[in-house]
Amino acid sequence: MNRFDTVAALKSLAALLAVFAVIGGTSAVLLPHSAFADWGIVIGPGAWIVGALVSARVAGLGVRAAVIGSLLAVIPNAIAGAVGLHWAGVAAGVLVFSAWCGREHRAHDH
Repeated sequence: MNRFDTVAALKSLAALLAVFAVIGGTSAVLLPHSAFADWGIVIGPGAWIVGALVSARVAGLGVRAAVIGSLLAVIPNAIAGAVGLHWAGVAAGVLVFSAWCGREHRAHDH
């Protein structure tokens, strides 16, 4: 049985949050609020793709693992978003993705 790699999970969590902070902060400064209402459907997934790729790389995983982890993270994110809890969904997605990175890193460690 594979063990969970807490360090890889925490690295991916920190990297993902850093990418979201940079993209979110830059977007908030450069774009009007209406841009998020009109283009949020593009900005959000774009930030997620960049964040997932950077995060998986920092955790020592490849693109395939990033894509699979992102697909898993979309599930709680979409459910929360559908009931109007966007940021709770983002938080849940980040935790699911980071947990995936910890699990996947240990699985490839052998």
